Amino acid sequence: MADQIGPRCGNNPNVRLTEGDRKVVDEFRAFLDARAALRDRIAEALSEVRRPGLGGLTEAEAVRRMADAVLKVLPSCSDPIECSHEAALGEAREKHRASLRRADEINNELMEEVQRYAAGTERPVLWSVYNQMHLRAVNAESAVGRVRAVLETEAVVGRSALEYRGLITSALMAAEAQQDGATQ
Repeated sequence: MADQIGPRCGNNPNVRLTEGDRKVVDEFRAFLDARAALRDRIAEALSEVRRPGLGGLTEAEAVRRMADAVLKVLPSCSDPIECSHEAALGEAREKHRASLRRADEINNELMEEVQRYAAGTERPVLWSVYNQMHLRAVNAESAVGRVRAVLETEAVVGRSALEYRGLITSALMAAEAQQDGATQ
C-alpha cells in the first residue's frame, strides 16, 4: 500500500481495488449509467410531447400528457437495478413488520399477565418479596455461623447435652436479636 496515493476509492487510479470492491464499483457505475439512460429517455419523451405543442391544452392536461410520456419510458421491475432496490426496500419493510408483530406479541403477553394479576389468579413477584427472601437467607447463614462457632470453640468433653444445647440456644438467640435489629 506504499504506492497508494490519495483516498481509497473507485475514482482513484492509484488504488488497487479488491475483487469485491471492483464488483461494487462496477455495479454502481452500471446503476449510474442506467439512471443517465433513463434521464435521456424521459427528456426525449418530454421533448416529443412539447414538439406538437401544448398550446390548446389546459395546464392540467399538459401535465398529464407529460406524466404519461414519462410513464411510458420508466422501467418496469424487470430492470435488475431497479428490482434490487425494490427488493431491498421490500426486505426492510418486512423486517419492520416483523418487529412490529413481535412488539405486539410482547405487549399482548404483558397485558395478559396484568389481567391475571388484576383478576387475582396470579400474584406478581415483587422486589420486596425477593428482598425479604434475601434477608432471611442472610440471617439463616448468620445463625448457622454462630452455631458453627459454638461447635468449634466450646469443648464437648465434660459437658452435658443440656449445657451444650444451652450454648447453641444462646447463640441462636443472639442471631435473632441481631436479625431484629437489622430489620427495624
